[in-house]
Amino acid sequence: MEIHKFTDILGKVAESDIYEGRMVMLTRGTDRVRLPHSTADAALARYVIAWPVENRLLPIYDPYPTFSRALRMGFDQTANTPFSATAYTFYPNLSDSPLEIPSGTGCLLYDEGEFTVTSGNWVYDVGVVEGAELEVVPTAGATRGQLQLLANGTAVAICTKMTLVGQTLQFRTYGD
Repeated sequence: MEIHKFTDILGKVAESDIYEGRMVMLTRGTDRVRLPHSTADAALARYVIAWPVENRLLPIYDPYPTFSRALRMGFDQTANTPFSATAYTFYPNLSDSPLEIPSGTGCLLYDEGEFTVTSGNWVYDVGVVEGAELEVVPTAGATRGQLQLLANGTAVAICTKMTLVGQTLQFRTYGD
């Protein structure tokens, strides 16, 4: 995902596994975000989710092994390993293809702004051209939270550029 411009940013926690670049909504009374489950939820899904900026040294383990009374960041004893974690040899927020943000992981939410997402974060339609309004897919499945051409929902973004060669969509969100 590429961020061109934004006006507001929030730090929250993913309620479930969510791919970077999807549209999400805030959950009431918590610091968590989730994908929409209905058409009414899709109208409230106005935030683009992204990996947080990392300050840790590589490699990055998610989740990171933490044990009480452990030395060397949890790697001091054989009883602490093996552990189940995803090891990143690059910063996840710098990936070209959308990576899944695991449940319970901190994330960034971008409000009104302009973004570019790659294939897998939007539903292709021949009607998606510059100036076309976009809505969020509310249905369960692999496309939930993706942007698609406005059919009968609420417009949350407008297409500013679509490239078939790289299969990228550039859009501007309307914000809150």
